Amino acid sequence: MYVFCLLCHQDKQTLDPLDLDQWTFYVLPTRVLDARCPVQKTIRLSSLRRLSPLETDFTGLPKAVAICADDM
Repeated sequence: MYVFCLLCHQDKQTLDPLDLDQWTFYVLPTRVLDARCPVQKTIRLSSLRRLSPLETDFTGLPKAVAICADDM
C-alpha cells in the first residue's frame, strides 16, 4: 500500500512540519495505483484524488491503513 503525505497548512507564520495536525494523509492499495498508473513515477494531487484514496489526518492513519490492508 501507498501512504501519500501532504503538508497542507497554508499560513507560513505558523507552518511547522513537525506538527502532524498540519498534514493530510492519503492511503491507497498498491493494486489500484499499479492498475491505473502502471508506468508513472510521480502523481499530482488531483490525479491521486481521482483514484479515491482514503483521506485522513494523522490520528485516523492507523484505521485507514487497516482498511486498505483488508481490501488487499
